[in-house]
Amino acid sequence: MQRKSTLTERGFACIALDRPADGVNVGHALRAALGFGARMVILGGADPKINVRKLSTDPGRAYRHVPVLEVD
Repeated sequence: MQRKSTLTERGFACIALDRPADGVNVGHALRAALGFGARMVILGGADPKINVRKLSTDPGRAYRHVPVLEVD
């Protein structure tokens, strides 16, 4: 027996970066997350100098639209 889903969207995607050392990479990941509809960006062990709110490679301020979880 097969049932068809009534959901318009199925599943979700998250982007995780492990120990990003450069804010440029984080900014590009945020832009990609916003563009491709990812539900969350996870930064694991990020350099403390990286300020998500002041990334030059994120001019659209994706952090306002995509949750960013920073973990050690």
